Amino acid sequence: MKAKKKIIILLISILISFNIKSQCFQLNYDACITIGQTINASIDNGTSGFWTITDPSGTIITPIFPFNYYLDYDIPFAQTGTYTIEVDQSYVSNGCIEIFNINVHPSSMIINNIPLNNECQGQTINILDYITINNIPAFPLNYIFTINNTTSLDSMFTLQAGLNTIDISITDASGCVANSNININAIQNNISPPLIAIYDIDSNQNIIKPCGSTDLNFNILNPNTNYTYTWNFQNSTIIDTSFTASINATVSNPGYIPVTISLFDPLSNCTIDYYETITSMGIGVVQQSALESTNSFLCSDSVSILWLITDGNPINFLGPGDSIKWNVYCGNTTIDSVTWKLNNTPLIENNPSNVNQSIIPYKYTFSDNSCNCLYTGALSQYNEKYLINSDIYSACMNSNVPKSAGFKVKDPIEADINIPQYLCVNEIENFQNNSKIGCDGNSPDQDDIFIYEWDFGNCVVLTDTSTGTSPNPYPSITYAYPEAGIYNVRMKASSLCGTTEKIDTITVYPNPIVNCSGTNECLNDITLFNANASGELATTRNYSCPDTIFNIQVPAGGTQFTYNWSMIDGLDGTYENGTSSSSEN
Repeated sequence: MKAKKKIIILLISILISFNIKSQCFQLNYDACITIGQTINASIDNGTSGFWTITDPSGTIITPIFPFNYYLDYDIPFAQTGTYTIEVDQSYVSNGCIEIFNINVHPSSMIINNIPLNNECQGQTINILDYITINNIPAFPLNYIFTINNTTSLDSMFTLQAGLNTIDISITDASGCVANSNININAIQNNISPPLIAIYDIDSNQNIIKPCGSTDLNFNILNPNTNYTYTWNFQNSTIIDTSFTASINATVSNPGYIPVTISLFDPLSNCTIDYYETITSMGIGVVQQSALESTNSFLCSDSVSILWLITDGNPINFLGPGDSIKWNVYCGNTTIDSVTWKLNNTPLIENNPSNVNQSIIPYKYTFSDNSCNCLYTGALSQYNEKYLINSDIYSACMNSNVPKSAGFKVKDPIEADINIPQYLCVNEIENFQNNSKIGCDGNSPDQDDIFIYEWDFGNCVVLTDTSTGTSPNPYPSITYAYPEAGIYNVRMKASSLCGTTEKIDTITVYPNPIVNCSGTNECLNDITLFNANASGELATTRNYSCPDTIFNIQVPAGGTQFTYNWSMIDGLDGTYENGTSSSSEN
């Protein structure tokens, strides 16, 4: 019993002495921990908490509550794996419980250097080729190189004459850091880098077709007779400054052929390697082709994008000897003609239909719709369409691959409405949607989407939608005005090709002001009923809509009235005295 009292007194004393802070917290500790270390972890907000530390085997290594109350704690890491640290400050106003995981590694990450001997000034090396890394805790790795006091993330480095000092710092995904140093003594020389040119008969540089073989010219443009130039490519070694060689296409398309030029200077006894790459690429052999666009139809006055598919994949590069010829026709008129070759191919873009693919886009802006594009004979199937021809010429084929397709080019939907000229307040009426699309005014495409926005001129906006496959692509709408006024009714019609609008005016008259009275009479005596009506006076009304403020005119009510009387029995609801629901008098 006495022990319990002491614990309670101790806990109360602790709670009274807290330096309360209304924030959660982090732990401060070394980022990279290996087995056998004892690391001090501390709470960064200066408030102590109750610590529960669980080792990778599931054993709690901290004292039991309330003796686990600390601001910091020396954690002995005797196992590899993940330690879980829970720190409870929930007893503090706005306090919380935070849980941290610390990974313990079996050993430290180490960088081993591979010696570099007899290196020369001007030689380019990849630092990563001369180091190995052991005991990597977690990938990926981040490299920082400090080369002759200049920091870089690039592992490629050209040696200067004399001593080159390279400091290497590697950080893994868990935050562990390893450092190393390489010193390279480069032999001084007077070697000037060679100017290298590799080109085919058409002066295309460093590129060949993706089939067969291609003769290329190899040249040193600034040769030094004291140097020896040795070329290595495709298992061939040639010592010369100018020659022609046949280069075989790679299996992959595109593919890459490395070329190494080793320059030997007998005066310094230095050999320096220079590197070039020959690309093997092009259209290749085509079995099937297709012409695609973003939609089944195109839009006037906007940029249309088309692209070619060969054997299921978009063409996204041309090679030497390849070409693609485009022709666009409207009836007998050629409206565009362009030929792509290796040197004038448009830049590739993402496929609008598949972001994981690239295309070479053919772009054209049609200035008019295709309604007047008419053809004869077999081409009549393209009536009311633009005819687009593409001819693919591949350096790997003896004949071209033609592809033709017809595309409708549409204008935006043409907004049109038919609305009543006059209405009365609260009179429900149909507002007719007479919008038009297509060459005959009623040819919606199945891929089209229509949005109709009706603005009734009184801050009321109603929206309706339909598609090209809807039973009624041009739905009308019903509406009753709750107030009198002269309103502008605006209907915006939108399709995939754009938006148009139509505005018309409607006058909504106020209902008459009616007064009715009758004389009090005895049973079976005649009662005289009197009625009179008057019209509202003309005025104005202000509207404050979300995007605009405006006034409208409110028309005056009528001055000539017709009176219809109805007398209903108060008990059974039947009409009395020969009246009906509409009895004129």
